[in-house]
Amino acid sequence: MRALILFILLTFAAPATAGTRVSLLPFESGLSFTPESPRAIQADHPLFRRIELEETENMPGRIGSFLTPITKPSEFNEALRSTLASANMLAETSDTARARLRVVWRQFELPFRISISSKAMVAIYYELSRLDNGQVIFSREIVTHAEARGGDGSTRARGTGRAAILANIASVTLCLQKAAFGQDPSNCALQTVGSFSAPITVAIPVYR
Repeated sequence: MRALILFILLTFAAPATAGTRVSLLPFESGLSFTPESPRAIQADHPLFRRIELEETENMPGRIGSFLTPITKPSEFNEALRSTLASANMLAETSDTARARLRVVWRQFELPFRISISSKAMVAIYYELSRLDNGQVIFSREIVTHAEARGGDGSTRARGTGRAAILANIASVTLCLQKAAFGQDPSNCALQTVGSFSAPITVAIPVYR
């Protein structure tokens, strides 16, 4: 299955403040996604409150370095769970679940370098299967990239890493919504646009 590659370019007009933090929640991040955004599905959707989420497999205890922490399993799992709940896709109880989402952390890169820019990449595998017969109805590795320039190096690096993860969560949410109707595109990656913790602005060219 072809990987999905989203390149996010964060341009820092001036040094970011120490409090700058990119949310991992697409519905609450304050950022927009293009060409589409994940949304809250309605009761007639096949995945309406039907997904049971497993804990992420193979995710290290800490993503990032001691000086530049990006996230950890508990935060990532909660962000994905919260996003599915906000999209009306997370089952309210195990009795109402009809499908299980398996998540496998594949790779994260945030190379350290003395530079005015930072780059990050995250690859996560998602597999949705029916609970009644185990049939796999969605299987995809999503790879998202982010690049940022300017500002404080540590803050920039952390924001770059989190932006790549945010894009991944948003992308799989929308892709699952489409996959239920057999309409998931070969490239599910979304573009993130907007601004957060001014003066940081977000513009995204996509490389295929």
